[in-house]
Amino acid sequence: MILLAASQAAVVFATISIVSAAALAVLVLTWERNEIEPDSAAMFRRHLGALNDDSREVLRSHLREAARRRAAATAPVGEEG
Repeated sequence: MILLAASQAAVVFATISIVSAAALAVLVLTWERNEIEPDSAAMFRRHLGALNDDSREVLRSHLREAARRRAAATAPVGEEG
């Protein structure tokens, strides 16, 4: 009798788990994303516009250095620039 009660409890808890997982899956799949996603390029341009000239030049030098490193990393062996 105790074994039957234990297996019934296991079935109840398993059912609750499965129903909860299914409900969570439905909620996640039907969750509407924010339709208005920020335009990253426009945000970056606004950010650049807000910088003073010195800060803008520092940022440009960082971008040039990153581009140089990226080019060096992707260049074929023996063609480092």
